Amino acid sequence: MATFSSSSEDPISRVVDVRPDETALHLASSQKFEDYYDIDETAQWITNGDYQRVALQFPDELLHDSVRIYRSLKNKVGSRDLYILADTSYGSCCVDEVASQHVDATAIVHYGHATYRLPVMYVFGKKPIDLDDCIEKLANMVPESQDRVFVVISYDPDSKSTRLESSRTNRLLMRRYAVVQKARDADVFGILVGTLGVANYLPLIKHIREILKRAHKKSYTISVGKLNPAKLANFLEVECFVLVACPENSLIDAKDFLRPIVTPYELEIALQAEQNWTGRYILDFEKLLAEQDRLEVQNGQTEDRDQPMFSLITGRYRHAKRYGDTLSIDSQALVARNGDSSIARLPDSAAGDFLQTRAYRGLDMRVGEDSPSVLEQGRVGIASGYTDDHK
Repeated sequence: MATFSSSSEDPISRVVDVRPDETALHLASSQKFEDYYDIDETAQWITNGDYQRVALQFPDELLHDSVRIYRSLKNKVGSRDLYILADTSYGSCCVDEVASQHVDATAIVHYGHATYRLPVMYVFGKKPIDLDDCIEKLANMVPESQDRVFVVISYDPDSKSTRLESSRTNRLLMRRYAVVQKARDADVFGILVGTLGVANYLPLIKHIREILKRAHKKSYTISVGKLNPAKLANFLEVECFVLVACPENSLIDAKDFLRPIVTPYELEIALQAEQNWTGRYILDFEKLLAEQDRLEVQNGQTEDRDQPMFSLITGRYRHAKRYGDTLSIDSQALVARNGDSSIARLPDSAAGDFLQTRAYRGLDMRVGEDSPSVLEQGRVGIASGYTDDHK
């Protein structure tokens, strides 16, 4: 159970990885600190926009500088209210509109790497780069052979290290293709809302619902904030999750999760009748929506419902479930209860079908069979540790 549960003390005791080069900013001069975080430009942006309530959003790795930034800005913007936002609802790169609404903020200053939808002031940080070292490292990484047409090399100015990215990308695509095959075998999908700060996320969710409906798949829309295995393990009836998030948070390594997690583009590939993937990959919402008319998704109206599908994951044939089929008027009538006061029929319900397969379905109602209980003193505390647990 340790995989699917966590202690309530974990967020408080969690150790944030802060690099020594970033911590050294505390020892730098005040001018260097203000240049790094664009204090003057940020204060001017707040003043020119006449923003009275401004939220300062920090990722975990920059939270140690939040108080110093707050004080520097407060000295320049006067009586305007500033608020520090930490522990964002979704990814650190996404603008936390939910938390900003708690303080009724009229503007947000986002620190660190980011994606965008609303007008936001971004402060990425100006890290100094040793040009001589960078040139030397890149020159050593570039091969002398002319066979390569395109080479991708990354350079980290903090650690002064270089890395060739092409081989890692190929391995990543192979892993993602395996996840696509798992999505092809799924009949019940959960649409995870992983962002509220990226443009076109609502039209994309609507598009995902439509293509799943045309493919006769069942879908549920779920908003759980930051993802972790414990949260998603509560939805056992869901066979595959589709994550609608910004590009930096879309690719989730699901080895610790009970169910596979795919991107919207991977879902469209999985629902195609012919598996023909050229290796092209789309994470941008606008590009994906622009190509939705070009990608023909199998609508299932002409296919044989008795035709089995071959699974590359299990190596066996399987019969896919079909949700949303047109039923007769009589079969659509809801019989809420039978003689035993239990649900007799709930058509087109993936959750109901899953409940029937479980060994434990909840406590018996036993209406009128037991005498009323006497009021007793309850337990005090939280679920992970009541006050009388050690008595």
